This record gives sequence, structure tokens and C-alpha cells, in this order.
Amino acid sequence: MYFEKTVFTRKKADSNHFLQISLYHDTCHLSLHESSKIIDYGAPANETSGFGETTSDIFRNVRSMRSATFKFNFVSTLVRNLNLFVSNSACCKDQKSHDTTDSGYILELTSNFLEYVKNKLDFNSNEAEIIGVTKSPGCQISITKYEVLEHIFWPAIRELTAAIKSNGMRRNVFRLFNIDKIFLSGTLIEAKKETYTFLEKIIIKNLSEVMNVKQGTISSSEASGIEALLGAAYYGNHPESFTERISRRSYAVQVSGFKRQAYRGEDIENQIEGRKKHERYYIQHRSNKRLY
Repeated sequence: MYFEKTVFTRKKADSNHFLQISLYHDTCHLSLHESSKIIDYGAPANETSGFGETTSDIFRNVRSMRSATFKFNFVSTLVRNLNLFVSNSACCKDQKSHDTTDSGYILELTSNFLEYVKNKLDFNSNEAEIIGVTKSPGCQISITKYEVLEHIFWPAIRELTAAIKSNGMRRNVFRLFNIDKIFLSGTLIEAKKETYTFLEKIIIKNLSEVMNVKQGTISSSEASGIEALLGAAYYGNHPESFTERISRRSYAVQVSGFKRQAYRGEDIENQIEGRKKHERYYIQHRSNKRLY
């Protein structure tokens, strides 16, 4: 609903399809929505509400068409690329003793790298900076911004966009519809605002290439991460603005009628009495047989 009111309200098309890609450090969620114009034939076309919206703007429908959720640990992918870079670089005299499969080593490398990205990474300059590898004194590497981008972020972003396309195609998120707009939401990694904006531009460029859409079709959400909250708040204040026209699911119940049968109480009682007589005769017959 948030995207409908902020992007598609003034669109003349009867329906629009938009894809929301929610990115998190270890998960990606794809959600395809359809925004439809609902015509009210009983109201004049130029009628306006108290909010300055025309009739065609008021009566609209937004519904979910397809969705897909898959795991992609972006941080782990970055650390894996960094570990490969460290293995090919001289960081300290104890480098050969590094156990790259040890969970403690990976944990230290991850912690140091996340701290570097959060507080120091800035793509505006290409000065070499120091990233600690382990807590051991002198165990660190010198790396330029170009190397961070080329060897660590670029491969991870290419993997991410390829996974988005693969999972979306597999679950028919973009095969059946022409998508008018794609919105990126969420945060992959904590960084300075300028740094993350630069990384988002790279993601958008790669995504436009793998999905074969124009870069202008993809944009980052201005309310990243809180779209559902804003949409719910708008719907709570103006519930008349949205009408669900087509039910996503339907249910059918089959009802059959049966004629009431007459109660045959006497017949049942006779059958029970007949069985009792038969059992008594059988027991008596076996007892007589034993006496002989």
C-alpha cells in the first residue's frame, strides 16, 4: 500500500506490477504485487475526496501475486572473499599457521572486517587502509578501496543478483508479468550512508543487467525496511481507499441431503434376541458333548 500511494496513485494504467526486493544480511525476500484501478461507475469521474484525490485514485486494489524467500548470507560471502584475499597476501609471519577452516579464526576475521566496513570504509579515496586479520599483534593486511571493491564486494554482489534472478525465475516471480517498478528495501551490511548508497548503485547496475531491465526501473526505497508499517498506518487511517477485488483463495463446501429412514426398533430387537438364542444353544451343545 505504501508503494501504491507514493508511486502509482497518479498512473493512468489500469494495473501496474511492482517487485519489492527485501535484502538482509542472511536472507532475501521477493514479493510481486499488482496495483489495480477500480472504477466506480456510480460516481462522477471528477469527484474528489477530502484528501484531494479523484475517484479513480480513491478506488484501487493492491494484492500480492507471487513471493519467494531464500537464504543468502551476504556477510559470510564477503568474509569468504576476504579470506581468499588474505590467503594470497602477506599479512604476517604467522600467516602459514592460519587455520582458515577454524571457527575462531573466521569469527575474528568477520568481527574485524565488519568493524572496518562500519567505521572506516569510504570509496571516495583510494588510500590503503589496515584491516586486522586476527588479534595477534601485527596480524593485519594493507588493502586499497579498489581491492576491497574488486576482490570482496563485486564477487558477492554478482552472486547475490544471480541468486535473485535464479530464485525469482524458479518460483515464477517475474516470468508471467511485465514489471513496471522494482524497489530495493532493507540493509545488507552496516556502513556509512555514502558507502552503502554507493554499494546500492552497484547492486542496481548488476540487477538491471541480469534481469534485462533498464536501470531506471530499479530504485532504492525511501522508507527502507518500514514500508509495511507505513502502508498499515495509511490503511488504518483511510480504510476506504483500498478494496480487495479478487480473492486469492476460495473455498467450496458440498452439502448433501438424505431422506430420514424409519426406525426399525422391533426388527433390531428380534435380531438381538435371535443371536442370544443361538449363543445359548451353542454353549449348551458344547457342554453336552463334553459329558459324553
